[in-house]
Amino acid sequence: MTLQNDTNRTRNELEKIIQSNPLVTKADSMTILPKDSQSPVTKAIKQGADYSREVSISSITITEANTKDGKVLEYVSLKRNRTSITFPIQLIIGLDVIFFFITLYFILIKNEKPELSPPIEILSKKAENNFAFTEFFQFPIFIFDNHGEIKFANSSFRNEFSPDQNIYQFSEHIDFLSFLLKKMLNPSLQDKLIHFEKLDADYEVNFHPLPDNERFMVTMNDVTVYKNAVNAQKELVANISHELKTPLTSIHGFSDLLENIPDLSVEKRQEFAKLISKESSRLLDLVSDIISLSKPQLSGIEMNSVQPQLIIESALQNLQQSIEHKKLIIKTELEDVTISSNEKRLQVILKNLIENAIFYANMNGKITIQLFKDNYGKTIFSISNTGPGLNNIEKSQIFERFYRSTNAGTFNPSGTGLGLAIVQKNLKELGGTIVVESQVGQETTFQVRL
Repeated sequence: MTLQNDTNRTRNELEKIIQSNPLVTKADSMTILPKDSQSPVTKAIKQGADYSREVSISSITITEANTKDGKVLEYVSLKRNRTSITFPIQLIIGLDVIFFFITLYFILIKNEKPELSPPIEILSKKAENNFAFTEFFQFPIFIFDNHGEIKFANSSFRNEFSPDQNIYQFSEHIDFLSFLLKKMLNPSLQDKLIHFEKLDADYEVNFHPLPDNERFMVTMNDVTVYKNAVNAQKELVANISHELKTPLTSIHGFSDLLENIPDLSVEKRQEFAKLISKESSRLLDLVSDIISLSKPQLSGIEMNSVQPQLIIESALQNLQQSIEHKKLIIKTELEDVTISSNEKRLQVILKNLIENAIFYANMNGKITIQLFKDNYGKTIFSISNTGPGLNNIEKSQIFERFYRSTNAGTFNPSGTGLGLAIVQKNLKELGGTIVVESQVGQETTFQVRL
C-alpha cells in the first residue's frame, strides 16, 4: 500500500510537470532522456507500458514519455524519497506475517495446533489475539465467535460491508448468513461461491475454524470480474454459433435444392446460386470480423505518419455503389492533417464507421463527414447520417458484440453486428475515444477523437 501511494504521488507530480511544459526543463531529482533512448526504462514504455518504475529502500523513480500529437518528444524521470517505515513497525509486521503463515499451515495442512517452544508459543498466542496482519490483505477478512459476534474485521471488510459487530448484519444476504450459521454448528474447512444479490457481486468464501474451535476466520475473495468474464465468453460462443448457423443453413438448403431437383429452371438455378454466393460472403465477413475482434494485442502497436483524409476518400470511392443505390447526399469537410497512428487499424475504424452510416441512412438521406484538429491538437473525425436514430437504451448497447439497432419500424438490418465493437477495440488500442449522439427519428453522429 505504501509503495502504491508513493508511486501515485510521484506519477501525479511528474504528469503535472509534463502537462505544464511542452519541453520539460531539467530540475533537481529529474532526468531528461532523448526520444531515441534505448535504456531499459524507455524500452518498457516503447513496448506499451504507461510508465516505468524503479524502487529502492529509500527512493522511487518514475519515468514517463512526454508526447505531443501522439509523437514522443522525450522521456522524463522524476526521483522522490520513499515514505519511511520505522524499524519497530517493520519488525512487528514481519512477526505477524510469520505467525500467520505458521498458524495457517497447521490449520489447513495439519489441521492441528503447532507444537512450539515456550517463547514462540507465547508470541503465537499474542499474535492469535492480534489479527492486525490481516490489514495487509486486499480482500475482506473477519473473525467471529460461536455467539455470532464479530471480534475483528480488516479494513477491506469494513469498506465493503457494514461495521456492525455481529454476523446478523448479513440478513439481507440470506445465503451467506445461512452458510455461516450452518458452519458454526458443524465447524469445518469449506470453500463456497456465494452470490450477494444486493451487491450484485460474487464472492468465493473460505471458512476456517481457529484452533480453539470457538472462533472462525472467514476470507472473501471477490470473483465477480472472473465470473462475468466466463459468462461473457459463454455468451460469445453462443452468439457466434447462432450467427454462423443462419448463413450455413441457407447455403446447405439451396445447395440441396440444386443437387436434388434436376428439373429446376435456369432462372431458379441462377437465383439459388446468387443466394448461396450472398450467404457465403456474409459468412466470410462474419469469420473475418470475429478474428479481428478476438485477436489479442501481443506487443506495442507500430505507429507511423498517416493522412486520414486519404483513407476517407478511398473508402467513399469503394462504397460508391451503395451510396448511389440509396441516393445519398455526401457532404465532406476534410482538413489536410497528418497524425501518428497505425494505418491498418485506422482504415478499419474509418471504413466501418462510413459503412455503418451508409447502411443506416434512409433513402435520399444525407451523410456529413468532418475531419479537423481541435483546440487541444487532437484529431477529430465526425460522421453524421439521417436515419432511424437511436434511443438511450440502444446508445448504451451499440458497441456490444452482435448488437444491431432495430429501432425503425420496417427497417431490417443485416450485417454481422460486430463493426462498432471492432471500432471500439481498435480505438482503445490506439489510445482514442468514440462517442455517439442520436435521437429517435433524427440525425445520428459518431465522433472519434485521436
